[in-house]
Amino acid sequence: SVRQQHRTVYSFTAHHTGKPAGTNMICQIGITTSHVPSIGGEYGESAHLEYSVSTKWEIHQLKAEASFVADDPWNANRQDTFALDYYVYITPGTIVRPNSKPAGAYRHGIRAKLSGVAHDLPDALYFAWRARRINAESLPRLLHEIQPTLKKGRKGDYGIGLSNKAFTAVVWILVVWIVAADAVWIDEVRGYAMPLVLAIPFAAVFPLIIGHLFYRAVWQVWRRRMAQTKWILARV
Repeated sequence: SVRQQHRTVYSFTAHHTGKPAGTNMICQIGITTSHVPSIGGEYGESAHLEYSVSTKWEIHQLKAEASFVADDPWNANRQDTFALDYYVYITPGTIVRPNSKPAGAYRHGIRAKLSGVAHDLPDALYFAWRARRINAESLPRLLHEIQPTLKKGRKGDYGIGLSNKAFTAVVWILVVWIVAADAVWIDEVRGYAMPLVLAIPFAAVFPLIIGHLFYRAVWQVWRRRMAQTKWILARV
């Protein structure tokens, strides 16, 4: 007989609230469906279910910054008490000593008391609250609305740790430095005795590389922050 099989794997993240810090787990469910021909030539179907759970990281709270009551958009808009915390994602089993800075991703986030689930705040939303441009009670609603558009990673919307004013100052300082460095480089290239057809591309290499890196790593992130802040303030 010929057995035909089809396997589907579903992955999702679950939150375990058994520990005070909270533990997030990566779960996988695999469903294998078998089609086996019977004596009459017709196919019958059977399914086999597998699942696995692996702990990926834990949240270690560093500081509680505020507490407020608001509707929980992740829980049918039921009113709940939220804590605004500063925490770090660490690997399970990491020993955190007092006044130390463990390796991990540092975040600000809000945590609902009933569910215990923590939601990371993007920098734009957190610093808008820090600047008192929005109140804490609006954080869950605004975060729920903006979440689908947020990015993670080095070019993402979390963990930069600079207010809008500080981030803007850093951006323009870098712009001035890059322009000055490019001018010095071009002036140096002019001092070399080489044909013009080679001097122009050679002089342009450094500015183009530095400009591209700055645009991808800093400028785009800063522009996203400014656009997100404008979006947030328009919905308060």
